[in-house]
Amino acid sequence: MTLAAVLFVAASCSKEKRVENRLSSKGGKWMITKQTSNLGVGFGSFGAYGGISNAGYMIFAESGEYTWAKTYDDTTQVLTGTWTNTQSDVKVMMGSEELTFHIKDGERKEMRLELNMSVEDTDGNAFMDVLTFQMKKN
Repeated sequence: MTLAAVLFVAASCSKEKRVENRLSSKGGKWMITKQTSNLGVGFGSFGAYGGISNAGYMIFAESGEYTWAKTYDDTTQVLTGTWTNTQSDVKVMMGSEELTFHIKDGERKEMRLELNMSVEDTDGNAFMDVLTFQMKKN
């Protein structure tokens, strides 16, 4: 292995570790200050909707477990599972399904995650829904 390859691997690992530490530090709790959805991305966008403020929280525990409390219309649904990360993504397991949140912006105390989901309308037409989560460290 060349020196350049070793340095690349070392830099990648340290970046992943920095992201992991940022996510899980101080109890790992991130408040979802705003959640939006953009329907139809890539298929003729239907536009953004769902500007939900105070949409719950996510906890990324150092143990690799997560808690996602989704709040909408004063109702909270709590999901749990395991999480991992790369330098640009957070992956959560919900049962046998893996969801990949793309880290779009990030600082120590704030970040923006995007989740791309394939969905179908009532007529069976498939399209993409991009959920965006504005988050702030608790």
